[in-house]
Amino acid sequence: MLRARTRSRPSGKLATIAASTAGEAIAPPAPWTARAASSAADEVARLRKKSPYPLFRPEDTRELAVNYAGRASVLADPYAFPANGPLGGQPPMFILTAEFDMTRLSGQAYAAAVTEAGGAVTLVMEPGAPHGALARPSGEFGPRSLERIARWLLRKDQGG
Repeated sequence: MLRARTRSRPSGKLATIAASTAGEAIAPPAPWTARAASSAADEVARLRKKSPYPLFRPEDTRELAVNYAGRASVLADPYAFPANGPLGGQPPMFILTAEFDMTRLSGQAYAAAVTEAGGAVTLVMEPGAPHGALARPSGEFGPRSLERIARWLLRKDQGG
């Protein structure tokens, strides 16, 4: 059975720490975004050159993170961004990233760090997809992405 726990974030909103995490929902502030971008400069250049979609600039990513967290003063708080806290002991997670999304690099860095800390991570990149593709569940990428998530959840629910 899947379980989720909720904890109050400093912004007064609830953060759900669940057995799955969608990569595009994670927009960790520095050091994760900076570390991912600096270690993947070639990938950033490729994204800028090849993406058929608009891409976030670093200031856009920070604005997204502040909007999610509620205020800039809590960007380093692990309640807002689990990547800023202890990475060991987290539940198994599914991280779905989009090929043409600058936050994909942070999702990949987070997955690698959790794996290094002994966590069980399934990382899937949706080829050709832009940031926010799951906001359009019946769009071009939605059905395939939702199927991947559902298969992972069903395996976890059955003890797999």
